[in-house]
Amino acid sequence: MTTKKSPLNNSLLLRGNIWHIHWNVPKGLRNDPLFRGKAIYSKSLKTRDVHEARKMRDLLVGQFREMAAASSTHASRRAFLAAYNEARQARIALDSRSVYLDDRELTNAVDALESAFNVDAEIARGDYVKADAFLAAIHDQPEVADKYAITLKDAAWEFTKAHEGKADRVTLSRIKNATASLVQALGGKDIPLKELTNRQVTRWITSLSASLSDSTRRSYIVALEKMWHWVWLNEHVDGASPFKGTKIDRQGDGTSYEEFTVEEVKSLISHASPEELELMRYGLITGCRISELVELTEANFIICEGVHVVQIFEGKTKAAKRPIPLPEHLWTSLKGCVMSGAWNKRLAEHWSQKFGRLKLKATGKRDRVKGFHSFRHMTATAYEQVHTEERIVAVILGHKHKRGESLSYGLYSSGLAPHQYLEAVETMLASDYMSQFLKLFNK
Repeated sequence: MTTKKSPLNNSLLLRGNIWHIHWNVPKGLRNDPLFRGKAIYSKSLKTRDVHEARKMRDLLVGQFREMAAASSTHASRRAFLAAYNEARQARIALDSRSVYLDDRELTNAVDALESAFNVDAEIARGDYVKADAFLAAIHDQPEVADKYAITLKDAAWEFTKAHEGKADRVTLSRIKNATASLVQALGGKDIPLKELTNRQVTRWITSLSASLSDSTRRSYIVALEKMWHWVWLNEHVDGASPFKGTKIDRQGDGTSYEEFTVEEVKSLISHASPEELELMRYGLITGCRISELVELTEANFIICEGVHVVQIFEGKTKAAKRPIPLPEHLWTSLKGCVMSGAWNKRLAEHWSQKFGRLKLKATGKRDRVKGFHSFRHMTATAYEQVHTEERIVAVILGHKHKRGESLSYGLYSSGLAPHQYLEAVETMLASDYMSQFLKLFNK
């Protein structure tokens, strides 16, 4: 049996009977808003189970290390650009007056320039970034600068960091999701932003027409164009934006989805893989969007005042941030599904496209009248049929209430305790309307 001092428990701290993450923050990350200048990041993992605590720690530390790597890349690029611009201005100044110098004066001026921006001296000091900058600017080796070229993922990261707390969170979320989707469409490999073409962008956005609405695809392009303009303005990239003028063939938004019938759900279930089966089942139970389900991690599962809750931290809208109370057996089952890797952390578009193919196989229809979002409508109908208060439904489904209430204000936005929300969920699940569908998944 391992003790709390075991190497397996590195970066974990037991306080009372609850495990906490206790992580040494690298200096380069301490100014990040998440760490607020602190050398140690400490936070409750809200679990007594050491095995769960280790999994949650591994997930968080993995994310922190990705942040550290991105931060280091950002720092190197900034240092390179600063040194390059200084040396480049000196080179331009010399070139502009070289016509007025005789051979001896020009030779002396070139020697002075190379001495002022001495590559060998920087290498001797171990400053390889500055040495690369001088090689590119003074010694006509522009190919050296390629390794500091901003990539698509770097651009998204830097834009997000520069605009945290300033830009609309929905815009930042769209940039994050659109970038991940585009990288996947490019074969999963990040590329320099300057090499991205309008043809690649058009092919990508067209490929999403079967899984995303016109408005969502359009919002992706607008967000990425905003990111590009900022990167261009900060001299990280030159040329024309590959996002500007991208044509989006309209497919029809399908904003009013129809609900599936019992027979259609039976057919979907009979053709579904185990992973698709669970995705549909929990879409119906929770009313979650497909993106919210497939992006769940262990950190989304919490217990609040004895109530088992799935916490959605961010989503398509501001109101999407919400907790969803569930009966313990369903909460445990959904958590097990997430932890098993059933959805394998694939992008929402991947699962939307898979569901589109499943629907075609099960119903023979390719239209946008019914889709995965139909399950969300069915959940809302189930609440309506048991006369659940609108303000409660708005909280659980992440809808903005007509009086302005939304879950942005937390679980208590309408003045009810967690167990009262859970009662609403349990009543909905037991309704005749919902039961006729849920029993199909248990056969």
